[in-house]
Amino acid sequence: MDKKKLLLIGFISLLIFALPAQAPAKTYKECNFFTKGCLNGASTILSLPYFPVKLGYALMGTLTAGTLNACTLKYAEPVTEKIAIRAAGGDWYITPQILLGEKKLSFSGSPD
Repeated sequence: MDKKKLLLIGFISLLIFALPAQAPAKTYKECNFFTKGCLNGASTILSLPYFPVKLGYALMGTLTAGTLNACTLKYAEPVTEKIAIRAAGGDWYITPQILLGEKKLSFSGSPD
């Protein structure tokens, strides 16, 4: 290949990979049947590794809160309650709305 063709291929590759494609965002309800199926499949596949990590985090948080509560004879109950709610709250699986950006993934819950 000569240098002009190589330069042209490099420039086109740069345009394709460096410039993001702009597309209007759709909500889950606006998607067609095939797209909904793909989103549900992707959310299921992504939830498989996410759920055990979330479960471990929730177990460690609630065990920590329970141990603190028992050791302080419920003196630190307001603090331990916030720890437990933060650990056990949040999203337990990834939904299609999270993949579309309609909703943010919340790993830990809000104590409010």
